[in-house]
Amino acid sequence: YTYAKRKKESQLVVGAADLYGAACLEHYHLLHVTETKNNDWLKRLRLPKKIVPEPEVKKYLQTLRLPYLRRPLKFSPERYPRIEVGADTMRVGKTTAVEVLAQEFKKLKLPVMTSFEDWRHNPHLKKSYKDSSLALLNSQKWFIQRKFDQVRLGAKNKIWVQDVHPEMDYCYALTNLILGRMKLAHFREYVDYFYSLDWAHVPAADALVYLTASDDVVIKRAHASLRPFETIDDNPACADRYFLVMKRVNQTWLAGTKYLLDVVVLPINTDNFNFAKNSEAKKKLAKKVLQKLAQLGWRYNGR
Repeated sequence: YTYAKRKKESQLVVGAADLYGAACLEHYHLLHVTETKNNDWLKRLRLPKKIVPEPEVKKYLQTLRLPYLRRPLKFSPERYPRIEVGADTMRVGKTTAVEVLAQEFKKLKLPVMTSFEDWRHNPHLKKSYKDSSLALLNSQKWFIQRKFDQVRLGAKNKIWVQDVHPEMDYCYALTNLILGRMKLAHFREYVDYFYSLDWAHVPAADALVYLTASDDVVIKRAHASLRPFETIDDNPACADRYFLVMKRVNQTWLAGTKYLLDVVVLPINTDNFNFAKNSEAKKKLAKKVLQKLAQLGWRYNGR
């Protein structure tokens, strides 16, 4: 588990060097995480100064718990590992990472099966970007049901690589609540729907590949690669805040994974790591994941 190390019995210390390659103020608030509580996450959430949730939303957030329901399966050399790919926010390279891992694993003659976000078939997605809280609710419910079905099935005789872990879907919805794009009543309905799914019997990943990026890189990539319908606001500053809030929410969830989810995290800084086009970077990404799997007991091709 390279993402964190124990310091005291009641603390989790997130390694800054592991997360970004050097200590930085950007995630200092995540360094000390209470071991067993799920109601302290709001204290760790550092929103941009201009983002102030409505009073009723802020009150609700004080009672909200983040999802840490799934558990990894016990290791067995008789089964193939499950990998999920998450990130600070959109446009950081999750889907590309899944594609690259599949390509590189196949070159090594490893059996692999990928599962992607099926956004093209989501009938509510485009409308959800037009300031419709109800469309956001329906879109997020569609995504989480689809994700539940995907993760529940997995792959029996292949390495399973999932694009976007279910908890990140939850963080998408939470981000929209905080920004006021989703009404509180609709978010409450989403939470009820999310927890109505039997997550306790759906295994977590054996390894969560978590892609990070600095704020400047997040904003640059977001503006460069947004799909035509992904317009958050006509004001670029508002769109920027959307991605930065999403990043803070995802990092806050991630900070609780060690003690509340018990998942092995492989953080990868993507600021200067172009595995989309660079062949050596593609190999390096696959090597990092295979090395992590080897630490867990799955050794492939001598790694």
